[in-house]
Amino acid sequence: MVDPSDLAAVCKAVDRARGLPNAAYISAEVFEREKDSVLFSGWSGIGFAKEIPVIGDAWPVNFAGVPLLCVRDANGAVRVFQNTCRHRGMILVEAPTPASMTTPTSTRMRWAWSSSRAMSGATSSSSILPAMRRRFPRLPRR
Repeated sequence: MVDPSDLAAVCKAVDRARGLPNAAYISAEVFEREKDSVLFSGWSGIGFAKEIPVIGDAWPVNFAGVPLLCVRDANGAVRVFQNTCRHRGMILVEAPTPASMTTPTSTRMRWAWSSSRAMSGATSSSSILPAMRRRFPRLPRR
């Protein structure tokens, strides 16, 4: 952790100020606090729409340790979801995927979601699909 007295020295007049202490650059605790206050407090650029030009394209992104999945939905809008199965937390899409191959699917339970957040299939047991759609909808990050 960074000692508050070290931070006070940073704010002094230019001729007397010092840079941030090493802990500000290497501390995992400082990094976690910065992620919450700087990166996750508002909108952040994570890529370009050109990465997913075709409806149905999917592009996984790791943003500050959070697995995200960018998709171009049926209306052509770019949407971003957490790239994990809400049931087991497994990654849904490992690599950029063209539209012809895109149906984010939980690798363990074989549940699938459409780009509009609705559960679109469950190969393990179709009788549980309606209940699973209600319990585990895909939630957009923003």
